[in-house]
Amino acid sequence: MKILFKYWLPVFLWAGFIFFVSSLPGEDIPSIFYAQDTIFHIFEYTLLALLISRALKNSGLDRISQKPIRFLLVILSCILYAFSDELHQKFVSGRISSISDVFIDSLGIVLGCVIYR
Repeated sequence: MKILFKYWLPVFLWAGFIFFVSSLPGEDIPSIFYAQDTIFHIFEYTLLALLISRALKNSGLDRISQKPIRFLLVILSCILYAFSDELHQKFVSGRISSISDVFIDSLGIVLGCVIYR
């Protein structure tokens, strides 16, 4: 139970935050600086990859805690979440669903894995 709260709760809270931000109508998101959308996508998914890497490493499952398998699981789970996030945005007013955002998210995912390593 300690592992769940210490390592997995931050993952679920951060994923929930990403979902919340994606639920905001497009007209409610202020433009603060140039390329903010790209930077936010990279940041969101870098942190998600870091949190999932940490959780998997400390889950007590020997096979998953090995670096190549953990790296693959982190990338796959984060990319699936990025796809679901884009699908979700398709139904939010003023937002668009874009495969290019998934590619940008993927940059953040790989960056998170590299930082964690």
